[in-house]
Amino acid sequence: MKMFEPDELASLLRRAGCEVASMIAKTVLVQRSNEAWLEEPARARELLAAEERVHGDRAYFGLAGHFQVAARRSA
Repeated sequence: MKMFEPDELASLLRRAGCEVASMIAKTVLVQRSNEAWLEEPARARELLAAEERVHGDRAYFGLAGHFQVAARRSA
C-alpha cells in the first residue's frame, strides 16, 4: 500500500502528462459513527451543503474516508 499526499499525487500526474482537474475529500463531516444524523431529511440536506462547501479545502483532506482526483491528459 502506498499513501500519497495531494501535492505528491499531482506531481506524479503532471509527470505522466496529465493535468489535475479537481481534488476533493469524501466524506469529511459525517463518518460512520454519525450516520444517524442523516435520518432527518432537513438535517441531511444541511450536512450535504456543508460537505460540498468544505470537501475541496485541503485543510479537510486528512479527515476524509476517501480522496478523489480527476485528471485529464494534457494536449
